[in-house]
Amino acid sequence: MIPSDEVESFVDDLIDEADQIEKQARMFFKTVSVSYKMGAGKDKYSWKDSGGSEDAKRIARQNHEAWQAKAEELVSEYRPNREKEFEDLHSTIQLNLSLGGGEVTDSKNKIKNDTLSALNRQVGIVRGAVGKVEVETLRARRQISTRVSRDEIERAWALFEEDYIRSAGVVAAVAVERQLLTMCEESDVVEEYDPTHGISRLAQTLKEASVIDKTTWNDMKALASIRETCAHAEEPETHRVRRLITDSESFIQDKSY
Repeated sequence: MIPSDEVESFVDDLIDEADQIEKQARMFFKTVSVSYKMGAGKDKYSWKDSGGSEDAKRIARQNHEAWQAKAEELVSEYRPNREKEFEDLHSTIQLNLSLGGGEVTDSKNKIKNDTLSALNRQVGIVRGAVGKVEVETLRARRQISTRVSRDEIERAWALFEEDYIRSAGVVAAVAVERQLLTMCEESDVVEEYDPTHGISRLAQTLKEASVIDKTTWNDMKALASIRETCAHAEEPETHRVRRLITDSESFIQDKSY
C-alpha cells in the first residue's frame, strides 16, 4: 500500500492542476463567441472562434486529458465504485470544450457552468482517495497490532503452562499495553498520550477522553496491579497471573473490531 502522505501529496498536485484547467476553461468560454437564433422548437446557439478561443480550447482540452490520465489511475485504485462516474464526467468536459463551429441548444453560460461543475465533481472524487487511503492504513495498522497482541497472548499461555509464571504475566501485560496504545493512536478525541506509559496510565488517558468507561478502567487498574507483582522480587501468585492472561485475552478480543 502507498503511504497515505504520498497519496495526499499526489492528490494535492492533482487539485492544483485542476485549478489551472478551470482557469483555462474559463478563458475558453470567455473568448469564444456565440450567435443566437430562435429555433422552431428550442433556441439554437452557434459557436465560432473570435480570436484566441481555438488556442484556449486546445490548451484546456489537452491539459484536462493529461490530468485525466493521471487521476483515473488513482480513482481506479482507491475509488473503484466512482470510476464510471469519473469517466462520464471526463466525457462531458471534453465534449463541452470541443464545441467549435456547430450548433447547440444550450447557452454558453449553461455549458460553462456544466463544465466547471463536472470538473469540480471530478476533483471531489479525487479528494476522497485520501480518506480511503487513511481508512485502509488505519485498518492495516489495527490488524497488525491485533495479530501481534494475540501472538503475545498465545506466548503468555505457553510460558504459563511451562511454569514461567512471572514471564507469562509480563508478556500478557505487554499485549494489553499494545492494545491500549493502538486505541490511543486511533482515537479522534485523545489529544496527547505517552507511548512509554504502561497499562494504568494509558487506561487513564482513554478514560479521561471517554474512550473507555469506568468499569473497563477499573479492570485495567486491576491488571496493572498484577503486572506490578510480576516485576518484583517475590514470585507472583499463579491464579492472579492466570487472571491477567485470561482478562487480557478477553479485552483484546473485545476491542479488535
